[in-house]
Amino acid sequence: HDFKEATTIIDGMHLLPRSSDELQAKASNFEQMNPVLKGVFPSIVLGAMNSLYHQFVRTKYSGILGNEQQHRREMKGRAALLTSFASAVDLPYDLVSQMTNMEAQMV
Repeated sequence: HDFKEATTIIDGMHLLPRSSDELQAKASNFEQMNPVLKGVFPSIVLGAMNSLYHQFVRTKYSGILGNEQQHRREMKGRAALLTSFASAVDLPYDLVSQMTNMEAQMV
């Protein structure tokens, strides 16, 4: 799986916040979203979280030195942001719980 490419594609859709500054605006946009898109939105958010999680794990165990520690911090920060966003737009509890667990494993 190419999780980095998946993250790039998801980011290109401009549906999810990439920074805490965007959180409120993206949550407001969610309220205006087409009902069909809203119906698949939990899968999009979970897919974004899975992609971040798998990139984090791959980077953590790659054994490559460099700026990976900073990159992992950024991925963990984005994971926390996604979890906050999922809560803010009232996505299903089990999804938010699953995302919280993934985020907690990103250590």
